[in-house]
Amino acid sequence: IAEIWKNIGSAPQDLSTEDLVDKMYLPVVNEGFRCLEEGMVMRASDIDVCLAYGYGWPRHTGGPMHWAGAIGLPKVLSKLEAMGRTPSSLLKECVEKG
Repeated sequence: IAEIWKNIGSAPQDLSTEDLVDKMYLPVVNEGFRCLEEGMVMRASDIDVCLAYGYGWPRHTGGPMHWAGAIGLPKVLSKLEAMGRTPSSLLKECVEKG
């Protein structure tokens, strides 16, 4: 593994539990907002049910969209931007309108 990291110019990182969860959950939340934008789903809860029952998302979180609402959409937006991800337009709109 160390040789692969060297070949691709990467190195191991020490991540807190929160950082690790953010790196895994936030892109999914962002994609969920894009699905809502595109009309692929009607409600955020549709995404939660699909991921919890179809993809094994940790049910105790209520699903990715519920989790995002629980930590706060402004926090989701700022963390996505800090990660260098482009937030969905709908997420930005939700944060702007409160």
